[in-house]
Amino acid sequence: MKVQKVLVMAIDPYVKNPVTGTKERASEYLGFSLNLSVTSLKQFIERGTHGEVQIDVIDSIHCDEFPRYVGFPSMTEEQFFRLFPANGSGKGEWYGWWERNRKMQIIPQELDSGMYFDYVDFIIRYELVELRNQGKFDMVWVFGIDPLSMYESSMIGQNPFWINGRAFQTSCKNFAMFGMTFSRPDGALEDFCHMCEDMLNYTYGVSIPEFRGKLEFNDFSDLNTWQKFYLCKHNSPAHNKVYGVGQVHFSPNSVRDYDWENHTPVQSYHRAFLEDYPDITTKKLTTFTAQEYLNDGDCDNGPVSLVKHHIWWMQHMPHFPGRDENGYRHNWWDYILDFKYVEGLEAREGAYSHTIKVPLGESVTDIPFVVKYNGNQRVDTSLTESGAVLKCKENDVFTVIDGVIYGKSIGKESLTVMYDGHALEFIVEVI
Repeated sequence: MKVQKVLVMAIDPYVKNPVTGTKERASEYLGFSLNLSVTSLKQFIERGTHGEVQIDVIDSIHCDEFPRYVGFPSMTEEQFFRLFPANGSGKGEWYGWWERNRKMQIIPQELDSGMYFDYVDFIIRYELVELRNQGKFDMVWVFGIDPLSMYESSMIGQNPFWINGRAFQTSCKNFAMFGMTFSRPDGALEDFCHMCEDMLNYTYGVSIPEFRGKLEFNDFSDLNTWQKFYLCKHNSPAHNKVYGVGQVHFSPNSVRDYDWENHTPVQSYHRAFLEDYPDITTKKLTTFTAQEYLNDGDCDNGPVSLVKHHIWWMQHMPHFPGRDENGYRHNWWDYILDFKYVEGLEAREGAYSHTIKVPLGESVTDIPFVVKYNGNQRVDTSLTESGAVLKCKENDVFTVIDGVIYGKSIGKESLTVMYDGHALEFIVEVI
């Protein structure tokens, strides 16, 4: 189980209700609830990860202000009430605010140049770097009123990278900040799922094709595991007739964006990822339609097809112990929640750094090496500590059994260490 300490921040100023005259949170005036927003996302994630990920909300901070933007003034209370006028009962009319803005130009800059949330100001004023360095949280969930103008998810830290939003470099360990509005509990779930996609793109060194792109290949077996997972009818070449689990926006049988209620049957390996991973073979090739998830349980706090699909999609993420033959973990949540990725491997410095000497008839149980992460991070580790996988061809010099190298006869042969898809070659010399 992976416990994620979450700091919740609500950009939710007090406003004076123009009908009742009472002072209340902007979210309350609009009929939204911070508690419902947080609880919904927590439940979505925990259900979608089979409880593998547990969300621990360590604190909630109310930011008594309208969203602050880069180069533009914050919305005023007068603009807020024009954008969200009160009905007869004193509740704000949320739906259609974007159309009102377009017609009345209540916030003109939103129409022309575009407004961007001021992350730098927010990070500094709320001392997020200091809190992260103190180990207070693992990720930040920001809920706010529209227009919030945040990225769906951004990474902040020493070696940040794109996770469906701009990266912000600063002096703390990487963390994810999600920008979510009270108006879309289902949108918060989608933000989280897109972050999952980007983390696995970096881990496997490939990217999902753009909306109109195709993943070109000759045979399903030619793809790496992440490609097999996200392969769907939408991004697959015409000759291919089998698919995986799909993407956040596409089910296995989807032919267009948000096509989550498609009942056309296709052949898919989705159950192999859920039940038999890493054994993705024809034994688990089954028929898929949207009924696979539409018939599964109840759905609250969002469009039925979106929420049910996204939970189903997360549930099929591999979440098992061990590593495959290329050194990738069978538990993808280790990658998704780590906020870094491997760029390569190196042998430790020394006269025999690429040579492993084994006395004849004896064994070596560990190999030291260095893992290179993004941002030039280098971590000393070993075969035992990392759980890396060994690859070698058949030979008369040595044998490998359960990660232990046994010397069989005098001579030299190559041995490869595999870790997260990266290879490091050694020479085993039996003396």
